[in-house]
Amino acid sequence: MPLIKKSSNQINKIYTKQLEEKYAYILIPGMQVYDKVQINKLAQSLSDSIAKYSSRKIKGFVIDLRLNGGENLYPMLTGLNLLLGDNLIGYETVINDTVTRKWEKNNGNFILSNFQTTEINTKPNKRLQKNTSCNTFRSGNEKFRKYDSNRI
Repeated sequence: MPLIKKSSNQINKIYTKQLEEKYAYILIPGMQVYDKVQINKLAQSLSDSIAKYSSRKIKGFVIDLRLNGGENLYPMLTGLNLLLGDNLIGYETVINDTVTRKWEKNNGNFILSNFQTTEINTKPNKRLQKNTSCNTFRSGNEKFRKYDSNRI
C-alpha cells in the first residue's frame, strides 16, 4: 500500500507494541482532531501508552512518525510528555528570526504562547530520566529542539 494511502488510513490510530522484550514501539500517525475533548482524549491515550511501557524493564522507545503527515500537533506533543518533560519544545519565527510564538510543556500539557491547549492527567515516572542535551533544527518558520535523552 503506498505510504500516502496508508497514512490516510491510520489517522488518529496510535499503535503500540513491545519489541523483543527490550523496546516499546509507538506509531504516532497524523492526528486530525480539533475539538478540545478529542485532542485531550488522544493526548491522554498516547501518554498512558508511554506510562504503561515505561513501567516495564525496557531499554527504550521507538517513536515512529513515518505515517504522520502533520495535522494537529497538540495531542502528539502533549502525549509525549513523559519523554519530553516540561520545557521549551520549539517556537515559530518570522523572516528575521524574531520569535512569534513559543511551544512549551508545563505540567505535562502543551502551552502555546502562554495559552494551555490541552489538559491531561500525568503522573511523573521516575524511570524516565531528564533529557541531557538538545539541538535546534528548523522546518519552515518553526524551530524545534531535538533531545538526546539517557533513560531507564
